[in-house]
This record gives sequence, structure tokens and C-alpha cells, in this order.
Amino acid sequence: MKIVSASLLLRRPNNKKKDIQIIKYIYIPFFKLEFIGTTSDLSNKLFLLFSFRELRIVINEFKFLLNKLHAADDGTRAFFYFIEIHSEYKSIAARGKGGGLAIWKRRSLIHERK
Repeated sequence: MKIVSASLLLRRPNNKKKDIQIIKYIYIPFFKLEFIGTTSDLSNKLFLLFSFRELRIVINEFKFLLNKLHAADDGTRAFFYFIEIHSEYKSIAARGKGGGLAIWKRRSLIHERK
């Protein structure tokens, strides 16, 4: 049984070409954490620089905690270095700034699941 799951969403709010929002969802039984921030443009296909600026704790779609996070400058921003993009399996593997491995598989949008 899976107790904790996570997802990552990249989107352009209001169809703006330059602004890209990144949201990391962490689902824990009875609540979820949302880390919301911004990312660099996607023109560099190897690196994704990002900075989370807001943390939300959501219980039953009610936002209990909205906390502003310190925005990192370009030299200290977190990043993912893509090591494999597999079109057949619709998956991406990347290393994080701290050396961890992240693997994503494309799915339908689940950020609105309850």
C-alpha cells in the first residue's frame, strides 16, 4: 500500500509565454502539501532551474497554512538535470541539485484528486 505519493505540474498561467509555474504536490493521508514557485524558461532542454516561493497545507480542499518561502537567487536555485527523456514510455529521469534521482511518468492531471 502506498502511503505517500507526489506529482509535479508545470504550466503557463494565463497562457503567458514567458512565465512558467511549477507546483509540487505531496499527498499524505488526509492532507496534501503544495510547493508553488517559478521556473526558468524551458529553452534549455537539459536543466530546469526553479525556486519555490509558497507552501500550502491543504486538508479537504481547505487551505490551512499559506507560508511565503524565501526566493533563491539564480546562483542558489534548485535544479533538475535531465538524464533521460523517453517518449515511448512517456517518462523523464533527472538528477536533483542534491544528487537525488527523480523519475516522472506522464499521467492525466491528478492535482485535483481528493
